[in-house]
Order: sequence, then structure tokens, then C-alpha cells
Amino acid sequence: QGLMGRFIHLLYSDDPNQQFLILNTARKHFGNGGDQRIRYTLPPIVFAAYRLAFRYMQLKEEDENWEKKCGKIFQFCHQTIGALIKAEQAEIPLRLFLQGALAAGRIQFENSETVAYEFFSQAFSLYEDEISDSKAQLAAISLII
Repeated sequence: QGLMGRFIHLLYSDDPNQQFLILNTARKHFGNGGDQRIRYTLPPIVFAAYRLAFRYMQLKEEDENWEKKCGKIFQFCHQTIGALIKAEQAEIPLRLFLQGALAAGRIQFENSETVAYEFFSQAFSLYEDEISDSKAQLAAISLII
């Protein structure tokens, strides 16, 4: 499973639009792997998508639609993290939502504040609803702070 997670980082294209299509196809195929497998394969896809959003930010002088594309990437990430939540994973999606909020805050695209707020609110709702172990709660609250 770990090798498949590493394999995702090898999927790369110099064209950012093609990279997004690659990530979308990878999510479709790896998302069918079952609840036990997606915990290893979907988080690298989300991190690759965050990295792609930073690439679009660097290309903002060349691409006038970069803000819309960044919004679409964060929507893609939200849906992918939602699949992990449905698989009854709580700690991994919490970390991914927090990382997404940080990325949205750094990129500063159109509606980035709204996206960051949504990612933070999802992280808080996961903390309240899904994490019941006191040690896990302590670790989660320290991540949030």
C-alpha cells in the first residue's frame, strides 16, 4: 500500500492542466480500492493537488484563469478528503483539511479566505464528531492550534 502511495508522486506532467487530469484519473481509479486501501492512496493525491495549486500560483502571469483553476483544485481536494471521511478515517482527513487551509491562505486566489474557512470548519467538525479518544483529541487540538 505504501508503494502505491509513493507511486502517485511519480505521476507528473510539465503541463499543469494535464497534471490535474492525471490526478483526477488517479483518484477515480484509487478511490475504488476499498476503505482499507484509500487511506494510503488518497492522501498523496491531495498533497499532489496542493502542490499543483502552488504551481498555478507561480504561473499567474501566463495564465489568466489561474484563480478559477486553484478553486477547482481545492474543490477536488475537498471531495477527495470527503471520501476518506466516508471510509471512517478521522485523523488523516483532519490533517489534510488543516494543510488545505494553510495552502489556501498562502496562495491568495479569488475566494481563498472562504476556502480556508471551509477547510478549518470541516477540521473542527471532524474534531468534535469523529475523534473520541482523549489522546487523539489532544493531538488534534495541538495540530489545530
